[in-house]
Amino acid sequence: MSNLTLEISKEFPSEKAVWVSNGSHTTCYLRFLIHFIFTQFLLAVLLDCTLRLKKRKPLLVKLEPRIFLANMIIQKFVSTD
Repeated sequence: MSNLTLEISKEFPSEKAVWVSNGSHTTCYLRFLIHFIFTQFLLAVLLDCTLRLKKRKPLLVKLEPRIFLANMIIQKFVSTD
């Protein structure tokens, strides 16, 4: 299922997407956390800094904890058979 989703997203990319998921899966919480910090949170901080330089309201850093919480909630359903 994941490979099909990645193929479709590459064939029909979203016009408003900021970054594309690489589709990696892990059962190790520490690896997930490190991956989340480097691929989601730091990018959100960088984009918010760019928005501040353009004198616009930053929003991604406020949104990231909600995304992280949603990932934690659905993790149980995704990781079980």
